[in-house]
Amino acid sequence: MDVAFGETVPSGIGPDGIGPDDTEPQATVPVGLELDLPTGRLILGDPGELFGDARPLDVALPLGRFPVVAAPDAVRLVLCADEPVRWDSAPGFATPSGHLCLLDAAALEGFTDLGDEPVDEYELLSERFAERPGGAVEFCGLLVLPAGTAVRAILLGFGGDGRIRQIVAQIGDCAPVS
Repeated sequence: MDVAFGETVPSGIGPDGIGPDDTEPQATVPVGLELDLPTGRLILGDPGELFGDARPLDVALPLGRFPVVAAPDAVRLVLCADEPVRWDSAPGFATPSGHLCLLDAAALEGFTDLGDEPVDEYELLSERFAERPGGAVEFCGLLVLPAGTAVRAILLGFGGDGRIRQIVAQIGDCAPVS
């Protein structure tokens, strides 16, 4: 189910059109993945193209450590147990490395300062990929997951009170929606 900007989705229905019943896709990465957001400023990007000028999403997020769930077609950051009642969308982006990374803005400098050249950081991260083919990798504050060729769209799920509940990156082998 594609969700248009500002569209209201009935409670209990995720942006993939699947509810919380037994039709929910099975996670493809281990349960227990979490992301630290000490500043509440989330950056999503391709780790092979992550540089010091990366900008966080323009949305206020709570501070803390939050679960991340990955399915074959989406990566979901769960900020609150309450289901969203409204979804807004933001443009996706290409993932030439085949991976998506999530990180708090506080982790950006530590990652980009690992080497002398911009590719050094990604080479260090690639060594981790070799240890966990097809799996999630945590490295220097980044959580990196397989993504195919693109993040098709970024969906922001809000509760009735206007606070953000979830962020979903729709992933796969296709062009991003702009």
